[in-house]
Amino acid sequence: MQFNLYQSTPQDKKLLTARLDSVFLLYEFGVDAANNELNITGGCAAFHASDPRPPQVQPPDWTQYAFEVEGAAGRGSFSINHAHLHSQRKVDFVNEFSRLQFAVFDVMAPRAAWFSDAAWTASFEARLAKAKDLSRFLFHRVAMKDIKERWAHAVAAEEGVAGVLSLLVVTPFVRPSLCATLLAAATQSAAQPGHMPILSLSTSYGHDGVPDHTWTHFPGDATGLPGAVSGFVMLCQGGFKSISLAEAATWQGMAGVPDRAFPRLVRTLSRYGEFQRNLENVGQHDKESAIVPPADNLPVEVLYLTGLANPLHVLPEVAR
Repeated sequence: MQFNLYQSTPQDKKLLTARLDSVFLLYEFGVDAANNELNITGGCAAFHASDPRPPQVQPPDWTQYAFEVEGAAGRGSFSINHAHLHSQRKVDFVNEFSRLQFAVFDVMAPRAAWFSDAAWTASFEARLAKAKDLSRFLFHRVAMKDIKERWAHAVAAEEGVAGVLSLLVVTPFVRPSLCATLLAAATQSAAQPGHMPILSLSTSYGHDGVPDHTWTHFPGDATGLPGAVSGFVMLCQGGFKSISLAEAATWQGMAGVPDRAFPRLVRTLSRYGEFQRNLENVGQHDKESAIVPPADNLPVEVLYLTGLANPLHVLPEVAR
């Protein structure tokens, strides 16, 4: 999906580019074992635009911290606020012009104000819902506060003698989103403490509507936990979807270290496209545009949690 990227002020908004192909958001958090308090510890964002011709990209105003990402017709938009532009990288090939902009969030601003999905109207229907025989498929759904039975594309869990130790869930980005839900639930100030909402993951075979197994964590209030939990919620679209499931968990700790996160985003984008650019082939693929046509699919959200020590297992133990 291709987006428009605007930079907003209270009075106006300026179109930076109409060829935004990749978006990345990362918010890290910690959950206090003593009282289940949810603290968002940092965040970063990235925007990548590419064009087969010299792009008509407006230079950003580095003093303004509000952005709006507008999707295709019927998808709406989402807004990113209090994000200070940190750096940008421009690359000009003979057949591709690209620009990567990287921003970090202002930790002095209320977390709920960092992101809004209020104008995002995209919907999602799983392609498997149209399969003729659903009995052999395993379905996962996520619930948290106003998120009810959200489809999960993938679930990965690390288990040990203490039970579930870490959990990674990938879902489509629809409203209400995981990003907005966690930012709104988090502590906003010393006078406004927030708590990690109850997280529920249900597993079922087919679409009979009856979960075969449900896994839950977090009390939803100030009740203590067996141990401290940390993690992140991430939004990815376009080239940033080339992050592999195997390496997704390693983004933990990156939001607060821009000098490590930005080069890693550059490497991630290098895996996206018709071919990988290197010094050997950089002059061998210049007969036509190297731009990958944007796919008409939704961004995804990734929720990662570690330190769980939950004695319940994620998947059913009984084979069917």
